Amino acid sequence: MQIVRRILVVLACTCWVFGSAHAQSPPPTEADRLFEEGRAFLADHKFAEACDRFQKSFDLDHATGTELNLAACHEELGHLRKAWELFTSAADEFERAGNAARTKFARDKADAVAAKLATVLVHVPQPMPTGFAVTIAGRVVQPRADIRELVEPGEVEITAAAPGRAGFDTKRQTVAGATLELEVPALAEQVVSTQREVVTERRRSRVHLAWVTGGVAVASAITAGAITLVANNHYSDTANGPHCTNNSAGLFCDSIGAKSIDDAKSLSNIATGFAIGAAVFAGVATYVYITAPRDQIVVAPTASTHGVGLELSGRF
Repeated sequence: MQIVRRILVVLACTCWVFGSAHAQSPPPTEADRLFEEGRAFLADHKFAEACDRFQKSFDLDHATGTELNLAACHEELGHLRKAWELFTSAADEFERAGNAARTKFARDKADAVAAKLATVLVHVPQPMPTGFAVTIAGRVVQPRADIRELVEPGEVEITAAAPGRAGFDTKRQTVAGATLELEVPALAEQVVSTQREVVTERRRSRVHLAWVTGGVAVASAITAGAITLVANNHYSDTANGPHCTNNSAGLFCDSIGAKSIDDAKSLSNIATGFAIGAAVFAGVATYVYITAPRDQIVVAPTASTHGVGLELSGRF
């Protein structure tokens, strides 16, 4: 009985240890799964796919080990500036965690990549104007008296700007391991002329009315032409039809033909009315346009911290 009791105790302890170990090993997360996929792609030298998986894993869980692998992946793809940033960030994280070995490894990798980059040293005139901004290779950098920035070798663009000032923009060639030094000139204040120009134009409301009236005149003329064409065709068809006879004495029609001829004449009269209306509307439009009073408009250049433009004032 004593032996049985000891066996049960051993089994119970074994089950407790197994359960505790199982509880301490949580299932892999999505970040873990993406990280393992990245490692597999990295081993197969599929660097673009590896970078994609490491980046997604890092977005979910900012693990320093993932950041280190992401840096190595970008280095393989030739994204040296990005690799240097990631190696440097990982080294700082390892240093804060007190991991000397990994700090040295990441720092050495950052230094090795930095040796393949070019250095841009920009001297900024002092004092800097309000809102002064500098970009180097498309990246906005913190403005200060001397700006030192690592860039990919090749052509690099440096810009400087400030509200109300003329901008500075230049492109220079850089070489790996070398330093490009340049000085940004003082940004001159933009001078905007305050001269105003006064122009006159016909009052817009009257001009719009003239255009509308002229449009009615055109529509009436088109309608008159269309009705006239229908009336002429109707008259011709009736005169040459079975209900009318045309001889040297004139046109003779029976009752049906006579009514059709009268209808054609009525259409012709309607067309004449539209033609007269078109002439009247055309005259009114011309009168309204010619007699429209002229308004003065002042055109003045304006300037603000957002740019320059024109200010229009007057009656519209």
